Amino acid sequence: MARAKTAPPSHEEFVFEVRAPSWSYSFRLQHEKHHDDPYAERQALEFVALCLYPDRFKGREVEVRLYGERSLIEVDRKWRRDEAPKGVGTLVATKTKFELWGALPSDACWQIGAGMAAGAVRYLLVNAPVFAPKHSFINSMSFEGPGFDAHSYVG
Repeated sequence: MARAKTAPPSHEEFVFEVRAPSWSYSFRLQHEKHHDDPYAERQALEFVALCLYPDRFKGREVEVRLYGERSLIEVDRKWRRDEAPKGVGTLVATKTKFELWGALPSDACWQIGAGMAAGAVRYLLVNAPVFAPKHSFINSMSFEGPGFDAHSYVG
């Protein structure tokens, strides 16, 4: 009797353990002409994280850069309704590079960074389509504290 074939998964989950967070912030006059705001602000949260899952990346360190974006605040999202976002970030994995770049609402970026510095945020969970060669857009990111049991979560 033949077994029914199951479709391969279209998405995969990544579990990272956060290490060594670092913040940066800049505020300056806006020099790019396509922006209406006379000021430019940049918040960034950078850290290294150890991949716990999936197994093919287990043990690799990923360099993470999360940017706080005021335009992602709910009030400012109205002008973006015609644009379909591709993701909340991107994940690149090659033999020599493992990087994650993402954008968060600016207030969330600072709160998550403060939580990391205090040890209250210890894990980053990422959901993304199964890799096209070496690159994938991220559908979602979530952050978990010390109460999260990564080992039982990944099986």
